[in-house]
Amino acid sequence: MRIVQLIHKNHQRHIALVEEPNLRLINSFESVYLLADQAIKKQIDLKSLIQSHLSDTLVEYDSVYNQKSDWRLLCPIDHPDPRIVMVTGTGLTHKASAENRQKMHEAQTNNEITDSIRMYKWGEEDGKPEKGKIGVQPEWFYKGNGCILKAHNESLIIPNFADDGGEEPEIAGI
Repeated sequence: MRIVQLIHKNHQRHIALVEEPNLRLINSFESVYLLADQAIKKQIDLKSLIQSHLSDTLVEYDSVYNQKSDWRLLCPIDHPDPRIVMVTGTGLTHKASAENRQKMHEAQTNNEITDSIRMYKWGEEDGKPEKGKIGVQPEWFYKGNGCILKAHNESLIIPNFADDGGEEPEIAGI
């Protein structure tokens, strides 16, 4: 089950269930956060809550995605106060990043291995321990608070003090 957050040109927010090639609007909730909050309060699963609030209104997904609609996609999840949202990540998914950081720092470190490469190797060697053994915890990194999140086709802002920048699409989890 996939859910998206949308906003209409009249500034009305909705969430919708993805039913390719359409989006089916979900009544009563203007955000995934409010949907999840209600499911917790009512102690019911999200799927049941969504099913009980499905509308008959369909929106063509491709036209929204291609910005040829009165609707546009929002971030997959957000919070009324984005400052309290912690955007983080973990895992061995950034080998290329670690190698790039290694190359950047080689001149400064006399070709010593950087912390990025060291952590990557720890995870590669001991990240999946045998049964009954303790492994190495994965790399954990902090990206920022919820103010840094961008929706589909929103402009990225790179501060003038940054040495580099680019998008990094990720999967949102609650």
